[in-house]
Amino acid sequence: MKAPPLKLGELTVSPPVLLAPMAGLTDAAMRRTSLAFGAGLAFTEVVNAEALVRGSRRTAFLLETLEGESPVA
Repeated sequence: MKAPPLKLGELTVSPPVLLAPMAGLTDAAMRRTSLAFGAGLAFTEVVNAEALVRGSRRTAFLLETLEGESPVA
């Protein structure tokens, strides 16, 4: 049995398997591996919103994605 694609606004995620955002775990290597093995969508690490507002370079680094890493939220 094949699950139908997941619609998120204008984005269609197929297969409807997501790599959840996890602090300290969903770095670029984990996202690329998950996407290569069939995840339909991967998330960056969980980050602190206040750190982003304050301009933390370390926090901004956690949100960086690599070329070919798609789709990523």
